[in-house]
Amino acid sequence: MCESATIVEAWPGGYKGTVSFAAPSAYSSVILDLYFLHPVNSLQITTGGQVTSESDTHFVYTVGDSGSAGSTVSYDFQVAYSEQQPLLGAMVFNGDDVCGAGGGLTTAPPLPNPCAATGTTPYDYPQVGQPYDYPQVGQPYDYPQVGQPYDYPQVDQPYDYPQVGQPYDYPQVGQPYDYPQVLCMSILFYEAQRSGRLPADQRITWRWDSALGDGGDVGVDLTGGYYDAGDHVKFGLPLAYTGTVLAWGAIAYEAGMRSAGEYDNARAAVRWVAEYLLKAHSAPGELYGQVMTH
Repeated sequence: MCESATIVEAWPGGYKGTVSFAAPSAYSSVILDLYFLHPVNSLQITTGGQVTSESDTHFVYTVGDSGSAGSTVSYDFQVAYSEQQPLLGAMVFNGDDVCGAGGGLTTAPPLPNPCAATGTTPYDYPQVGQPYDYPQVGQPYDYPQVGQPYDYPQVDQPYDYPQVGQPYDYPQVGQPYDYPQVLCMSILFYEAQRSGRLPADQRITWRWDSALGDGGDVGVDLTGGYYDAGDHVKFGLPLAYTGTVLAWGAIAYEAGMRSAGEYDNARAAVRWVAEYLLKAHSAPGELYGQVMTH
């Protein structure tokens, strides 16, 4: 939490707080960027000025205050939220970080890649000869006039096409692409779209449990499944198609998936679809085809 912020009073779904810090330099107006760690429904600053929302975690407060370098700047604010309490994670005053040691704008270190590189070696395509060698043994046909209107003895075949070698000889020296890593990342993509309560072996560590109340308004457990396109909608038809193709790929290319170490992950991806679809078929003659989370 930002060291310059203090929660004064809290209740379910909201809290009052204050920010207080020393002005880094003299100022004649204020542009204060506030960055929260979780989504905020609304932000009010009770000491005047104007609040605009850049996103549900980034708000900008502008006011015509003025002061000298080192003077105390203090504002009271009130937050409303729906899910996790949104603490203030960073604050920028006229371009300067004023959060102190407890927060600030930092670049998060990159997350580890669960799909390790296995290495590549390009193909070597030596040309053993021309694609084909077509020597002309004679003319296409030899048509001597014997006396009948025409006598067409075939001196040889129209053309003689001896194959000197294979059209091309393509020895595979290595693999041109890191297929095991590509396969791993392809399956990992689906793990990033998982909805519901996630398993302990979830490889996408920034994805948390989500949409745990899906179906609660109709008394049916519709948690799980995959989000369709980053919009938190679960469409039954493309979801079923995805599960079918994943399953067929695991059946048809089981040996390759096992060799790449991804067969169990592919099965888990299919199972994630199947378990959700079983829930969606909640009763005889009843199937929930689409679920949207607001």
